[in-house]
Amino acid sequence: MRTTLFSLIATVAAVTAAAGEGLVNVPVGCMRDEPRHAAQMVSQVVAGTPLEITDTVGEWLMVTTPDGYSGYMTAQSVTERPLDEWRSAPRVIVTSPAGATVTAGAAVVVRLPLNSILEAAADGSVMMPDGRSGMVTEGTVADFEALSARDFDPHGVTATAFALMGAPYLWGGMSGAAMDCSGLVSLCYFANGMIIRRDAWMQSTDSAPLDHPEAPADLIFFDRSGNGKIDHVAIHDRDGRYIHCSGMVKVNHLSAEQGDTISGRVAGFGRPHPGRGLTPVSLHPAYFNQR
Repeated sequence: MRTTLFSLIATVAAVTAAAGEGLVNVPVGCMRDEPRHAAQMVSQVVAGTPLEITDTVGEWLMVTTPDGYSGYMTAQSVTERPLDEWRSAPRVIVTSPAGATVTAGAAVVVRLPLNSILEAAADGSVMMPDGRSGMVTEGTVADFEALSARDFDPHGVTATAFALMGAPYLWGGMSGAAMDCSGLVSLCYFANGMIIRRDAWMQSTDSAPLDHPEAPADLIFFDRSGNGKIDHVAIHDRDGRYIHCSGMVKVNHLSAEQGDTISGRVAGFGRPHPGRGLTPVSLHPAYFNQR
């Protein structure tokens, strides 16, 4: 999607070392390329995502996500704390593409998007990183450890993508409410237990090259701007049909005979898989203490 390099412009006097850990405590946290509200949003992270915190610049934190993406977030959107206990605690993950609602009696505590992670209590209640708690909508979450331990099923990636049909495009978006092209790929893979790097060119670099897409969840890479760089990615479904986010999440086809191709040159095809571009969530030390 992008080849943006972060512009780290804070002065030495404004920056203090703050190496540590934390969790996103808002439904969707925005990451920016500079520590100011008007700066470009480069990505997003959903509630319960673990972060490495490397610097503080005023009200901003410099953070790195489990897939290695870095940017600035407001300090109030992150709960700073050591995460060893969290990594071994019972947790649930939002599996409904429409999201989940946490309530306390008749009051709404928070509405959460797909892939949000919450701590779970024995009484069935759930807790946000900042301590807010309540009951979550029935049927919208699953046990995080169990889901992460499942064998990878490429069909699950395409099923998640189709469940997000019609969601609008948002540059830097990474939630089920709105996303960009590579954001769709990332969140669909994560919903099926795999971490893939954030941007389209990264996903291309990390994928085993193919002569043509053969299976569900193979990736199709495009040069839509004509500058020789990969700037768009789609998820193959079957027989040349693919789902992607361009304007909105929708379906197009590789064959011009189908009459629904998109502009731009197809730059290549690839297959991410464990050991080549994909990291199982269950094996990532940001999410689980490794035994």
